[in-house]
Amino acid sequence: MSRIDELNAVWHLLNRQMQDELNQEKYAHVRYLSTTEISVLQLLYDCPDIILKEICTKLNLPKSTLTSVINRLVRKGYAERVPDNNDKRAY
Repeated sequence: MSRIDELNAVWHLLNRQMQDELNQEKYAHVRYLSTTEISVLQLLYDCPDIILKEICTKLNLPKSTLTSVINRLVRKGYAERVPDNNDKRAY
């Protein structure tokens, strides 16, 4: 098995175990959140005034991906878009 195959197998195993854990009843309130959504929520919790551009940088996400993640979090009621007081173009 090559190192890439091994890394891929470990990654899928960890992801499967994490999903199994998240599917337990004690995590019902976050059951349908992706790992990216959880990472964004953690950043929003730690830095409530963070703007989308900073989230992209910290998580190394393309803007289009972050926009989709934010849209899902807003739709699910976990986040809301608030205009930045310093830059009216930023949220």
